[in-house]
Amino acid sequence: MKLIKFPEKSTQLEPDESALRMAEDLLEWCKSGAVRHVAVVGIMSDGTCIDGYSGGVFRPYVMLGALEKLKLEYAAREIQSRD
Repeated sequence: MKLIKFPEKSTQLEPDESALRMAEDLLEWCKSGAVRHVAVVGIMSDGTCIDGYSGGVFRPYVMLGALEKLKLEYAAREIQSRD
């Protein structure tokens, strides 16, 4: 019997270009002072989620509205389009 060795999975991942571009744009806007507060959600390559936000009292209802708008857009594009 001949033992065949399969190559190991690479642990090096290629960055998601869309996510990288969005993160770089956001960083530049934050550095310039244009962005005052952010909310971030990410899905890691292993399926776990990360989330966070920079808090404050600067227009919290605007942030909630933007999160709701994003939720609806995401659902329409990624979930409802599969039906």
